[in-house]
Amino acid sequence: MNQFWKKIWDICRLRAAPQDLPASLELVLLSVAGYFGIGILISAAQLPLPTSLLAALVDVAMLLVASYVALWVKLWPHRWYQMVTALAGSGAIIGFIALPIVVMQQSMGTESPLLAIPELIMIAIMVWNLLIIAHILRHTLALHMVVAGLFSGLYMYLSLRVITILFFTVE
Repeated sequence: MNQFWKKIWDICRLRAAPQDLPASLELVLLSVAGYFGIGILISAAQLPLPTSLLAALVDVAMLLVASYVALWVKLWPHRWYQMVTALAGSGAIIGFIALPIVVMQQSMGTESPLLAIPELIMIAIMVWNLLIIAHILRHTLALHMVVAGLFSGLYMYLSLRVITILFFTVE
């Protein structure tokens, strides 16, 4: 288990690729469970718990569907386990790193002059996450890094947009 998370951490540091992971349903379930769990915690800092559960579920569903569609288009469904394991596992680690920053942002309120500090840290974490997703897409889909970066940006934008529309719109 410890080796698995070390390999995911290597993916987060762009030193390993999804193909370095075994294609295993158990690892898919473990990484998706971690991603779902950290998604609940991050959402719960901003939303009521039942809504947090639903938001995390929608996020996981988008990750699973987007990765399946991308591999279906390339006719490489055999890479799905490794792709999902890498995306969800790295997402869980990034979420774990971001969680204290999200909690700090929520506790500071919108009027704090120090709010810029956690916001800048969150921007850095989002850029890092964008690079990780691009790295995973580049290896899984055999894309040029620029193209993988564009697709990862599109995925991140659509994911954040859907979550925002469904759960954060003000009435």
